[in-house]
Amino acid sequence: MYRLLLILLLVFPFVVMSQNGLERVSKSEQQAMIAQINEAASSVKTMQCDFEQTKFMSLLDDKMVSKGVMRFKQEQNLRWEYTAPYRYIFIVAGAKVMIKSSQSTDEIDVRSSRLFQEIVGIMVNSVTGKCLSVGSDFNTTMYTAGKSGEWVAKLVPRKKELRQMFSVITLYFDPEAKMITQVEMEENSGDMTQILLKNVITNVGLDDSVFTID
Repeated sequence: MYRLLLILLLVFPFVVMSQNGLERVSKSEQQAMIAQINEAASSVKTMQCDFEQTKFMSLLDDKMVSKGVMRFKQEQNLRWEYTAPYRYIFIVAGAKVMIKSSQSTDEIDVRSSRLFQEIVGIMVNSVTGKCLSVGSDFNTTMYTAGKSGEWVAKLVPRKKELRQMFSVITLYFDPEAKMITQVEMEENSGDMTQILLKNVITNVGLDDSVFTID
C-alpha cells in the first residue's frame, strides 16, 4: 500500500508557487470565478492532453523531467501515461487503480484505504478543477497572476490525512477558457514537482478500453 502511495506522489504534481505577482481577489470575485470554472468543468465529458513534469527532490540538487499523455473521461476515469524517458501507466477506473511498469502490473481497490481515496480524488478532480467545489476538503483562496492574468487557486487541505502529506495545492486556469493549465502541489517532505498541461482537447471520443491495462 505505501509503495503505491509513493508512486502516486511521483505521478502527481508538487511544486511551490512563488507569491510574487499574485493579487488576491475579493470574496465576491472569488465566488464568481469558482462558479465559472465549475460551469466550464461540467461541460467537459472527456479531456486529452500532453503533459510535461519536472520533479525537484529536496535532498538532491537536480531535477527530473518526464513527458506523457493524460486522458480523462467522466465520471471517474483517468489515464496518466508516461512516454519519456520511460514508459509507465497509471489508471483510475471507478474504484480501481491500475499501475503498470516494465517490471510489473498492480491493481488495488481504492476503497481499501481512506488516504488512497483522498489522493485519487484530488487527482481526478484537479483535472477539471472540480476540487474547488469540494468545500469540506479545502480552504480555497483565489488570485490573479500578474501579466499573464491567469486565475490561480490555492487550496489548503482541511483533513488531517491530507495535511500530513500536503501543505498546499495550487491550480492555474486560463481565464478565457476557464480550463486548467497547470497543477502544482507542495509536499510536506519538501519535494516539489511541476506539471504543465499542453495541447488540451476536450470532448473527444474516448473508448472505455483506454482505461484498462492490456
